[in-house]
Amino acid sequence: FMALTFIVPSLWWGRLEIAQFVWLAFVGIALSRTIVHHNRIPRRFAVVGAPERIDLALKHLRPRRDDALLRLPVGNIESTLESDRMVPPWLQGAIAWGASRVIVTEELAPERLLRMMDIAKRNNLTLALAPTRLRQQAYKMRLEREGDLTLLYPRPLPICTPAAQGFKRLLDL
Repeated sequence: FMALTFIVPSLWWGRLEIAQFVWLAFVGIALSRTIVHHNRIPRRFAVVGAPERIDLALKHLRPRRDDALLRLPVGNIESTLESDRMVPPWLQGAIAWGASRVIVTEELAPERLLRMMDIAKRNNLTLALAPTRLRQQAYKMRLEREGDLTLLYPRPLPICTPAAQGFKRLLDL
């Protein structure tokens, strides 16, 4: 619309007002983004698991510049969870470091996971599981339970369906 007012002389009376509005909108958006990014609280992630899986998880995590990352390599995570009364050393390290989220790249037994979630909650942490072999590509995942089994259902993204691809081909012609 602004380009039209500069081309059509009958809309000449509003050129200055429109230019001022566009300039104020531009400055307002830039200022609000600057304030939000400046006041953003840095996240602190602790990544736990086998060293090669930690590398793979960090490769796909894409942290922000202000994020802090702690690598906690553990060869056999199940051996650190044997005592029900003790907090595992890797979780103690994450708590002492001040992590806000602990990302575990290994699979944990359900009874151990419940205890880890309870410890994390008491220490204001969130616990996340990152199976490094599962990555989002051209599908989205839906999590469901069947009995006591947790299942991940991959579904193709709407843009990847045959109908969408056929429509795209039609538009390409």
